[in-house]
Amino acid sequence: MKSSYLAGRRAQGYLAGRRAYWHLGARGLRGYLAGAAAARSGDEMSGPALLLLGFAVTGGPGTGSGLLASLTIAGAAGGPVFGALLDRSRRPDRVLAWTLAAYALGIVAIQAAVGRLPAPAVVSR
Repeated sequence: MKSSYLAGRRAQGYLAGRRAYWHLGARGLRGYLAGAAAARSGDEMSGPALLLLGFAVTGGPGTGSGLLASLTIAGAAGGPVFGALLDRSRRPDRVLAWTLAAYALGIVAIQAAVGRLPAPAVVSR
């Protein structure tokens, strides 16, 4: 009985430290959901877009596959580090917004470089 009580208290402390979005109200929650949907859809669509870009520009599947693999590896390696950074920041919304802007600029730079630079310079394995 005592262990379940302590587990419940730990869970309450854990949940109390996390930011909850239900206090935003209907308008704030709609804004949060719209921003989250835009960020996630843009992030998830960039992989297939890079795959198709590499194939369309070079005519071979190697460059597109390399671009997609590089993006996947960067996300898998950097995801936990970025999550820890967001957890520790005072304004995680601003950190996320700046990071998404830098991510978009990186995708644009890759788009500009594919076909103009050699594939090993664009695709870092």
